[in-house]
Amino acid sequence: MISSIILFIVGIVMILKGADLLVDASSNIARRLKLSEFIIGVTIVGIGTSMPELTVSVFGAIEGNADIAIGNVTGSNICNILLILGVTAVIAPVELSRSNIRKDIPMGIMASLLLLICAINRSEMLITPYEGVFFLICFGAYLYNMFSQGTNDSTTVEMPTGKLSKDILLVIVGLVSLIVGGKIFVGSATELALAVGVSDSVIAVTLVAFGTSLPELATSAIAAAKHKGQLALGNVIGSNIANIFLILGVSSCITPIHISEGISFISIFIALGTSVLLFLPVLTNKKRTMGRVEGIIFLLCYIAYIYISLII
Repeated sequence: MISSIILFIVGIVMILKGADLLVDASSNIARRLKLSEFIIGVTIVGIGTSMPELTVSVFGAIEGNADIAIGNVTGSNICNILLILGVTAVIAPVELSRSNIRKDIPMGIMASLLLLICAINRSEMLITPYEGVFFLICFGAYLYNMFSQGTNDSTTVEMPTGKLSKDILLVIVGLVSLIVGGKIFVGSATELALAVGVSDSVIAVTLVAFGTSLPELATSAIAAAKHKGQLALGNVIGSNIANIFLILGVSSCITPIHISEGISFISIFIALGTSVLLFLPVLTNKKRTMGRVEGIIFLLCYIAYIYISLII
C-alpha cells in the first residue's frame, strides 16, 4: 500500500515535470523555426503524446487483436476534447484563429466522419488495409499543408537562448517522462483503487481510459497556465487527427480492424459529435474564444459520457 502511494506521487511528479519541459522546449522550437505554436502543438506535441495509443494499438494489431484500437482511439478522442480542452479552457481562455475554424477543426471532423463512413460502408463493418493506406495518405497531406503555411505572425521574434539540439533533447526527455510517469500513475492508482474496493469495471472505464490521455491533459493544462492556448489546442486537435489517420491507418495496414455494433460503433458517433462541438465558441461569442463557460459545458458532457459508459 505504501509503495503504491510512493509510486503514485512519483508518477504525478514525472507527468508534471515532463509536461513543463515539453511545453517550454516546444515553444522554443516554434520560435527558432518561425512556426506558430499551433503547428508545433499539432506535430511534435500532438503526435508525441499519442505514442501510448499508437503503441497499444499497433501491438494489439500484431497480436491479432486490432479491434482494441477502435475503443482506444475513440475513447481518447472524446477525452481529449471534453476533458482536456474543458480543463484547459477553465484554466485560461483559448482563442480560436481563422485557420483553426476554417481548416483545423473541419479536418478533425472529416477524420471522424471518414471513420464513420468506413464503419457503415459494408456489412462486415471493418477498416481494411486499403483504407488504412488512405488514412496514412490523408495524415501526410495534412502535415504537408500545415508546414506549407510557413511562418505565423503570432510567433514571437525574440529568439530563445541555447541551441536547437538542446530543445529537441528536452522535448524527448519531456515526452519520455510524460509517458513513463503516466504508466506509473495508472498502475499505482489502479492498485490503490483495488485496495479500497473499487470494482474492475469502474477502474477500466475511468483510470485505464483516462491514463492514455494523461500526457495530453498535463501538457495542455500547463500550456494554458503559461498562456499558450494555441499550443494546447494544437495538442488536442493534432492528437485526435493522429489517433484516427496515423494509429488506425498503421493498425489496419497490419490487419483489418473489425468494428462491433455495440459500444465501439456508438463511440464513433460520440467522437464525431465532440469534434463538431469544437465550433461551440464560434456560436456562443463573437470573439471566437473558448472560455470558462464552454470549458464547464465540455466537462459536464464528459461526466455524462462516463456515467453512460458505466451503465451500458
